Amino acid sequence: MVRIDLNKGSRSQRQARENRRRQALRQAIVQAAERVMIRHGYAALTMDDVAREAEISKATVYNYFRSKGELVLELFIYYFEKFYRSLVRIKAETKPAKEKLRDIIAIFLRFSRETETISRALIMDKAFLKKMKILVGEAGESSDREKNLIAEIKKQREKIIKEGSNIITEGITRGEFRPIDPIVTVRLIESLLQGFVHTRFWNPTRLPLEKETEILLDFIFWGLGQKNESEEMKGAGA
Repeated sequence: MVRIDLNKGSRSQRQARENRRRQALRQAIVQAAERVMIRHGYAALTMDDVAREAEISKATVYNYFRSKGELVLELFIYYFEKFYRSLVRIKAETKPAKEKLRDIIAIFLRFSRETETISRALIMDKAFLKKMKILVGEAGESSDREKNLIAEIKKQREKIIKEGSNIITEGITRGEFRPIDPIVTVRLIESLLQGFVHTRFWNPTRLPLEKETEILLDFIFWGLGQKNESEEMKGAGA
């Protein structure tokens, strides 16, 4: 006789609800830590501050995060995941690859403005910069948990690179882009965008996001050459 477990479905539903509850609480703690760091910086951040900001007990915070180092690394993962979801949505749309690239640039610029306050707070914090040396492979103290979080950050970044390269490949296949290594192309675009955003810290002049997007897109496609250069070359070779 086959015995049917009638409670299996109920247990699965309860587990799914519990997982969603834990994930929501984890995200709330990370967002609370973000607000505290904006106000006080990384060095002054304490788990007590985070608990008060999230309106939960410190013990609950420690159930999810053992240190403020873990908290800030988890914040980076949250940012990467948020951007990745936007990227996947754009890729699935039925529009030319060039338009998808424009949308990605616009979202990146908007997201960087939304997180500029926390970025500025962290980049000026010596304690944070010392901690982040481990992200680039330099020696530094870090727990096993922090090492795992760093590995996850790198994994999320590579997912973004891969998804972006798929859009470049799509454009090449459709004849919108010239044949070029998609991965290298995305890494070069990423470097351009990161450098552009970094200069915002020192440049008081701000252009509208739409204008910034068009400037960057135009540079990606044409660089320093003339816009009709490709047509002139074709004519010369005819």
